[in-house]
Amino acid sequence: MLYLAGLWLVQGQLGWRPLLFVGITALMVGIQLVSIGLLGEMLRNVTFRAEEEYCIKQIWDKTTSAAGQAE
Repeated sequence: MLYLAGLWLVQGQLGWRPLLFVGITALMVGIQLVSIGLLGEMLRNVTFRAEEEYCIKQIWDKTTSAAGQAE
């Protein structure tokens, strides 16, 4: 897109080049990907609950100590 912008500034017109359509498509797909990522991060922060977090080491320690007491 920078190449096309420079070409437009120098020559004044672009015409109907395939590179123009590829650039516009890539720009729109990039904006959509960033938007979806941002929405995902926002949803994760809104639905975050600290009490639901867990640590595998803590769970492992609880199960091994419970198994040791049962024997």
